[in-house]
Amino acid sequence: MRRFEAGAAIDGFELIEKLPSGGMASLWRATNPRYDFPIVLKIPFLDPGEDVSAILGFEAEEMILKRLSGPHVPRFAASGSLAQVPYIAMEFVVGTGLADTVGNAPLPADEVARIGTEIATALAALHRQKVVHLDLKPENIMIAKRGAVLLDFGLARHAQLPDLLGAESSVPMGTAAYISPEQVLGERSDPASDLFALGCILYQLATGEEPFGRPATLAGMKRRLYHAPRLPRDINDAIPRWLEAILLKCMEVDRSQRYVEAAHILSDLRSPDQVVVAERKPQNEGVWAAVTSLFRKTDDRSLVGRPSSTRTK
Repeated sequence: MRRFEAGAAIDGFELIEKLPSGGMASLWRATNPRYDFPIVLKIPFLDPGEDVSAILGFEAEEMILKRLSGPHVPRFAASGSLAQVPYIAMEFVVGTGLADTVGNAPLPADEVARIGTEIATALAALHRQKVVHLDLKPENIMIAKRGAVLLDFGLARHAQLPDLLGAESSVPMGTAAYISPEQVLGERSDPASDLFALGCILYQLATGEEPFGRPATLAGMKRRLYHAPRLPRDINDAIPRWLEAILLKCMEVDRSQRYVEAAHILSDLRSPDQVVVAERKPQNEGVWAAVTSLFRKTDDRSLVGRPSSTRTK
């Protein structure tokens, strides 16, 4: 695996500054006179002769970015060959990270709805390709002058293609605070998985709290299967009922009860008057006891929220 220094050139891109990076790739600010927008180069850590899963992930991300367009996704510039130097060159989005915006939560309902609309617009473009993001979180969203921009498609996968990653894709992928129940269970994800994460983000913006905390273990992540977060209006009574209804529908444990696609939540966020606000049904204690017996751990004292139940649409 080659290492690069500032000043190095790759296919006409000059590396200017190394950016904070994760364990899968290095990120570089770069310039290229062919493009009239700032560039970031993503250079994956992989050995083309050995790391099959990393190669598949790189190719998937390259394909996704090539096909995406719109104000709420970064512009694609170019990519490098696996046989030479693999890289993805894309727009360097200038703005404020949504993770910083979360620090100012709770936000007014209209601002939460605006940010949600912009993220959902990006997800709609992604889902039209039959692709799911799988790692939607504030750290992967930038608030630029043109609005929210969705970043980092490194975990994104085609929702309908055969599973090419085998057992590696059956373990939870994503970030603990926002991961959907089906991701926790290692089941196949679909657009509803991203909409669960979107609901978690908007809940956090509206209330100032993470709906499920940040569990460090698989057992901790499984708690969302049977224990719902606190009602948003119990935390912040300024939240309108229509927004609470949207958040709760996004975070349904049963994905068939969530929004089917991003276009549906877009419609509700843009037209709050059409949102159906229904009273929650009383919890069936017998069912709750049976479910609890499957998942309850010795550290139940740390549980917050209330028992989860099926919600009416």
